[in-house]
Amino acid sequence: MAGRDFTLRQRKAGKFAPWYLVGAINGKRFNHALGTNDAETAKQVAKVKFIQPALDQEWGIVAANKKRKHWATVGELIAAWESFDLGGGERHRREAAQSLRSVLRHAGVADPDSASAGILTGQTVMDYFASVLRLAAAQSSQKAAGRKKRSGASRFNQAKSVLQPAAIYHYKKEELPVPDLSDFMGAALMMRKKVLSGAAVVYEPPNWPLIDAVTAAWPKLANWNEFAAIALELAFGLRKSEVSQARWDWFVERNGAWRCDGEADVKNQSGAVEVPALNPFWSIFWERATAEGAQQRGPTVLHGSPTERGSTTFRRVSAWLRSLGWAKQKTNHALRAYAGSEVALNFGMHEAQAWCRHDSAATTEKYYTRQWREASSGRAGRVSWARVGAVGGS
Repeated sequence: MAGRDFTLRQRKAGKFAPWYLVGAINGKRFNHALGTNDAETAKQVAKVKFIQPALDQEWGIVAANKKRKHWATVGELIAAWESFDLGGGERHRREAAQSLRSVLRHAGVADPDSASAGILTGQTVMDYFASVLRLAAAQSSQKAAGRKKRSGASRFNQAKSVLQPAAIYHYKKEELPVPDLSDFMGAALMMRKKVLSGAAVVYEPPNWPLIDAVTAAWPKLANWNEFAAIALELAFGLRKSEVSQARWDWFVERNGAWRCDGEADVKNQSGAVEVPALNPFWSIFWERATAEGAQQRGPTVLHGSPTERGSTTFRRVSAWLRSLGWAKQKTNHALRAYAGSEVALNFGMHEAQAWCRHDSAATTEKYYTRQWREASSGRAGRVSWARVGAVGGS
């Protein structure tokens, strides 16, 4: 735009800094935010909304466009979100960004990244949860409908991380214009309560014969990822996200015992995973890994793409459990709960709390071990800590 008395500029350096139209056109002064940090988009916005109308002396159009708010795009917010370190870890930031895109697509936004942040309204929240309820209504059972509702609410909750107050503070520091989100957040609170009403997880009494069948059949699984995923859930009580990140160098020998000692992005934060190994599950896993040379195939315990390690493997495990007659709403996570109950039965509740890595023993008792212990009917404990050199200790 050389030779003219106006220009486009950023007030400060940085890839998120927005562009401004600054100068004079036909005697009128401009110092106006263009609502984008992309140079090419800024040129088009400036030309269509301000420069050409001003050159044509269409001052009514210029005035109307000046009054219109120009918000950052959702894509710009996501790019900024993924660059900030708010303590959740890179994996959490990536998954939260994908969840926000998914929420907006389900709400009818075809291209979330290019959409204005102005779409983050209460109506968008209503549209999203309406799609969740439609999907739930199409299920063949109340239990399946409940799973869809909980999954939809969980996706929204993760997406909301991108719009948390700490993130908004950083967006504004980077001069990314963000609309008032109180309507969005208010509708979110109302709709989550409505959708989750009657969709609470029902914890069915455990079936010990079925657990016996599962633990007997699991070592015979031909697929390494399925075998290893179950092994880590049973031997260390790892969550799915932790299993998908598990590395061979996490397994260490300390004071004569085997332990898992690693760092993972877990439950929206980055944290240490420090857990003693539980036999017989550890010894079964380690002996097969050693016999097959699994440790030499790569740094992570599970093999394949991030999708294979992060979701596909666990869907296959769920299908395998269902094929054995597993009817509980939880599958992979229930194996962690079962192993935690074995720790409680053998070593006590507080040991189980530490092994499950819960802040409160009440959480361990209520959601993980109570029903298992009540159903044990004096059943003898059959697990032990994995000691190096001991029988079954590897």
